This record gives sequence, C-alpha cells and structure tokens, in this order.
Amino acid sequence: MVLLFFLVFTIGLSLYYQYQFYETTIHQELETSIGLKMEYMNSLIEKYFDQSVEALESIEIILQTTEDEDDILYFLERKLEKTPTYTSLYFGNPRKSYD
Repeated sequence: MVLLFFLVFTIGLSLYYQYQFYETTIHQELETSIGLKMEYMNSLIEKYFDQSVEALESIEIILQTTEDEDDILYFLERKLEKTPTYTSLYFGNPRKSYD
C-alpha cells in the first residue's frame, strides 16, 4: 500500500514538473514568435512609408524642375507603375480653370 502511494505520488509529481516545464517553454516560444512577427510587421510598415516618402520626394523634384506637362504626366505614370502601394495619382493644375 505504501509502495502504491509512493508510486502514484512520484508519477503525479513528475507530471506536475513536466507540465510546469512545458508551460514555461511554450510561453517563451510564443513570446519569441510574437516578437518576430511584430518586427516583421514593423519592417513592412517602415518599407511602405519609405517607398511613399521616396515617391513623393521624386514627384516634388520633377514638379519643381519640369514645366512640360507631358513629361510630368509620363513621369507620374511610370511612378504609379513602379509604386505598388499607390492605386492612383491625381495630375491637375490648380492654376488652370476648366470652365
């Protein structure tokens, strides 16, 4: 009877420590996985904004240096093709009246 109690107690204690070990391990792995996913998402967001800023800066430069509307329109069309985050660009002249 004492041997049976000792055996059940030992198995129960062993299972408890295994549970604690695996719970800690799984928790650490989840934290690591979440951290890596957050870093990845952060890099995607940074890339998106970097591309957007670069595109806007290049558009600003072309608008400041070029007067020919055909050249500007051609440049904007190429920029739209090469910048997948944009779905459209508006090209208009606020100084012109279209009455």
